Amino acid sequence: MNLDMFIQWHVTALCPNHCRHCYMYDADYTKLKQSELQFADLKHIYENICRFENTHNIRVNNYYITGGDPLLKDGVYDLLDLLRIDGRKTYILGIPEHITKQNIIKLASLGVRAYQVSLDGMRETHDYIRGQGSFDRTLQAIQLLSNSDLGVSVMYTVHRKNANEMFDVLWLLHSLKCRVAFAFDFMIPEGNAVKNDLGLFTAEEVRDLLLRFLHETNELRTLKTNLVINTKPSLFNALFHEMPGIIGNNMFKKGCLAGWGGVSILPNGDMLACRKLPVVIGNLTRDSFEDLFLGHPVMRALRRSHNYHICGDCKHYTVCRGCPAMSYAVSQNMFAPFPYCYLFYKCDNDISDLPLNISYEEEFEFIRENYLNPMKGLDGKPNCFFIDKAVRYHVSQEKRGVRNERQS
Repeated sequence: MNLDMFIQWHVTALCPNHCRHCYMYDADYTKLKQSELQFADLKHIYENICRFENTHNIRVNNYYITGGDPLLKDGVYDLLDLLRIDGRKTYILGIPEHITKQNIIKLASLGVRAYQVSLDGMRETHDYIRGQGSFDRTLQAIQLLSNSDLGVSVMYTVHRKNANEMFDVLWLLHSLKCRVAFAFDFMIPEGNAVKNDLGLFTAEEVRDLLLRFLHETNELRTLKTNLVINTKPSLFNALFHEMPGIIGNNMFKKGCLAGWGGVSILPNGDMLACRKLPVVIGNLTRDSFEDLFLGHPVMRALRRSHNYHICGDCKHYTVCRGCPAMSYAVSQNMFAPFPYCYLFYKCDNDISDLPLNISYEEEFEFIRENYLNPMKGLDGKPNCFFIDKAVRYHVSQEKRGVRNERQS
């Protein structure tokens, strides 16, 4: 059985960049960098995951190899080859500095399907965040990748200081006429993001940002753009359910996957429910993946709706769940109300939680039933929240003028 689970594997903390919003540079960074694993340990962790698969007759297909800069990791090519031999779908989440024609050919030969880079604004803003010259290097990498056998995707980490430029970046990528996948997600105030205070949003600003994104990307679609435009933040799912006429390409139709669809592994083997949620579940060099994923109290708690303050009472719980990492960063409580939720609601969802003290088999069946059926509990229920007039948001004449100048 395929539950469409994933592993986000941070194989190294080494990186030539020191991005101003990067969550990696927290209080534990130096310790993490000094305790990286060798390939033999990485193989041991992979075999640990395989034992879980064999026990429960499933397959974890998707492996996202990242860092730091994963191409700086000794043994990363051996790991990629191991995953290729076993027929896994592998992707690299990296930086542009080591994208060359030779490296692209090598990655393709090892079964890598796509390479993700980041753009976080136009040249001045992006270079302020990621380092002098990074903008030009990233555009060069996008063009090299788009002319290769690898897919290319762009991630935009949005915060108050670069929000408006996200739309300039979208139109810039459109003008390149390359086949590029684009998505954005919100900056989490962890690591460098705390030190640099790049700015959080109000819930109302988030609402306007999502709606403007839908407006502008739908205009791009009318131009038959080569961009593959994805809607990653889980709030989009609630929006699409309330407004079924809106066009969108949900990356995560099942909502936040923390505790459900995958895990993150750190360079020292520590396992997290999500890389942006700095709560260590255990260490896969010594702990069983099955014990951690199915048995750990934090993982089980993330799968119980009654733990989520407000979110647990929303009919969109199964396709949204906000962002426990953001809630944790803001309040030190992963189940606190999601600070970016602009929807007003109160109702009872139709999810039946199970007690925490059940067997692994029962826990796995609970995951299978709810993860494969995220729409369960949504149909037949009255609307339990209301979206105000911003639902009919249109870009102002001033913003429209800016966009028209950009196209001319």
